[in-house]
Amino acid sequence: MAAISRSQQIKELIPGLNALFGNEYARYGEEHKEIFEIESSDRSFEEELKLAGFGAAPTKNEGQAMSYDTAQEAWSTRYTHETIAYGFAITEEAMEDISNTPLIEEAVMIVGIYALLSAADLYVRTSKVVQITEINLELARTIGIITAIFSAFITWFILTGIIHNISLAIGGKGRFYPHMIVLVGYAMLPLIFSALLSTLIIYSTGSNIVNVNPSNSQEMIEEIQRSTPYLASKLISYMAWIWSLLIISFGLQFHQKLSRKNALITVIVPFGLWLGLSQLI
Repeated sequence: MAAISRSQQIKELIPGLNALFGNEYARYGEEHKEIFEIESSDRSFEEELKLAGFGAAPTKNEGQAMSYDTAQEAWSTRYTHETIAYGFAITEEAMEDISNTPLIEEAVMIVGIYALLSAADLYVRTSKVVQITEINLELARTIGIITAIFSAFITWFILTGIIHNISLAIGGKGRFYPHMIVLVGYAMLPLIFSALLSTLIIYSTGSNIVNVNPSNSQEMIEEIQRSTPYLASKLISYMAWIWSLLIISFGLQFHQKLSRKNALITVIVPFGLWLGLSQLI
């Protein structure tokens, strides 16, 4: 059996390939269901037979003997069942080259965009606060923005490490770099939409005048957290994280060779930890 080797996939293994075409048939609706009847069978073939010979039944007079006729098998049609199968083989070296070229640059870009949007969200949130104290809000805002940017990348690495180690503990077979870290990076794509929507929601609200000082800081935080825009952005964040973790679970089934159940267990644990920490902060 001939196998596809790296020499037959040179352009596919080099970054810069835009697309592959000619890999699937044109798709049409199931028009045959409107014309033909569909039957099932567990035999190698089925036959349909026409019985011929019977004529029209004659009229019988009273007391007259009944006429009889004979019939015989005429035309037959045989339906032979066929198995349609087609496959291909690829060398181990070619598979390793393909699996070792994940798009790490795109993953970094996704996390970077999320980091910038998180910083923008924080900036909009703090710009909506009108302080009436001598606390340097500008300095706090700058520190918060820098922290938000770095936190996105730190979250990426920590989340990848947690998921990777859990998957290995329950039988996973993938590698941390580059497969797992790229998978988690791509899975953070929904967080971009979450951060963008959150920023727009907060931006559309009015300013909050607060008296920021050590004596009422906790009350101020609780008041802001009970506001409708904050609750809405928090709900969007939860939904985005669930979406991201579902993407990771599908990736674990392919890269780490995990079952669906184990893949879901692997992502539920870090989500539970994140949810618990978010309630404490």
